[in-house]
Amino acid sequence: MQAVSLIVLGLLGALFLYVAVRMSMAIGQNLQQGMAFREALALRMKSLRLEKMLGAIGVDSNRYLHTEPVTDIARQMHNCQGCKATDTCDSALQARPSLSLNEIEFCPNQPALVRIRMEEDDPTAEPKQAA
Repeated sequence: MQAVSLIVLGLLGALFLYVAVRMSMAIGQNLQQGMAFREALALRMKSLRLEKMLGAIGVDSNRYLHTEPVTDIARQMHNCQGCKATDTCDSALQARPSLSLNEIEFCPNQPALVRIRMEEDDPTAEPKQAA
């Protein structure tokens, strides 16, 4: 009976080790894929005014890409691509290196950008759900 218990214990230990190694590998792959995905988002964002707007209101675009939910980033990129106020946006971004939050009322992403900026100002504040 003791030999059977040792064999079963050994098999369970080997199974546990296998699961732990596979889980570690899966987590590592997930991290790599996530970084590659965020890098692709960063490249895509460089072609939009959104990156300049983030900088103008004092939000670090790298931090933005790593803290904002991907669905929110995609929505904000979509809003930026379809924006009808590009002339106003270009004028505002060229006129001053930094903009206050009340100077971007023309931006379709203004509510989200205000929320993001406020969360950067007070990182202890509870994150609010994007509308």
